[in-house]
Amino acid sequence: MKTRVLTIYEKLFEGEAKEIILPGCDGEVCVLDFHQPFLYRLRRGYVKLRTASSAMPGQERNIFIKDGVAALQDNSLDILVEG
Repeated sequence: MKTRVLTIYEKLFEGEAKEIILPGCDGEVCVLDFHQPFLYRLRRGYVKLRTASSAMPGQERNIFIKDGVAALQDNSLDILVEG
């Protein structure tokens, strides 16, 4: 799925990801391709991205955030964070 992690100042990540684990207010949430659309409040923790790139499949990247919001629609995940 197309994934973007953004702050008001910069783009922290943009690309294809096959699995994302979000630090939600009610616990961690795992998002896979073609997940049901949602809007979710995030808390302090790590956004864990497993990329789908053919050059390095399964590469994991962790991004620390203070809080934020995640929105998924049409297999495109936008994560707006303070981090």
